[in-house]
Amino acid sequence: MKKHPQNEEAKNIYQEPPSELLQSIINLYTQGQLQQALSESNQMLEQFPNSVVLYNISGASNAGLMQFDAAIDSYKQALKIKPDYAEAYYNMGVALNDKGDPEAAIESYKQALKIKPDYAEAYNNIGNVLKDQGDLEAAIDSYKQ
Repeated sequence: MKKHPQNEEAKNIYQEPPSELLQSIINLYTQGQLQQALSESNQMLEQFPNSVVLYNISGASNAGLMQFDAAIDSYKQALKIKPDYAEAYYNMGVALNDKGDPEAAIESYKQALKIKPDYAEAYNNIGNVLKDQGDLEAAIDSYKQ
C-alpha cells in the first residue's frame, strides 16, 4: 500500500499524548512546579507537535512564570492547529491582560465567546478588565451575561 502525505498529515492533526502523561504534567502545573511542567510539556511537544493540550499547558506555565510573550506564542500555536479552541483564546486573554494589553485581552475573550457563547469565565474576565478601566456600566453588562 502506497503512503500518501495527506494520510500522514491527517494522522498527526490532533494527536495527543497518552492521558497519563498529560495528567502527570497537569499535576506538576497544579502543584506549582511551573518550570518542570513547562520543561516536560516542551519535551512532549517534540513527540506530539500537534498537541493543543500541550501548547495550552506550555502557555499556562509560561504565564505563571511571568513569561507572557512565550505564553501568548504557545496559545497562538494551539490556535494554528485548532482554530476553534476556545480555552486557548481565553488563556491568551488572561496572558494579554497580565502583560498589560487589556484591549487585546478583551478581543481574545470575545473570540473565545464566538466559539463557546456560554463561556461564563470569559464574560467575567471582560467585566474585570472593563471594571479596571473604569467602565463600570459595561462591566456590569458583561457580568450579567
